[in-house]
Amino acid sequence: RAMRRLIDLLRQLAESAEVPAETARLLAQVARVVDRGIVLESALI
Repeated sequence: RAMRRLIDLLRQLAESAEVPAETARLLAQVARVVDRGIVLESALI
């Protein structure tokens, strides 16, 4: 559940107009990587 909140926060920051474009791009990329990691981990259980 905490990871879902982290992903939501990363996505919200990435979409914020106040965040520089390069930072927003990196935040969105991190959100995708973390989200993919959760999916892969749950597949192993």
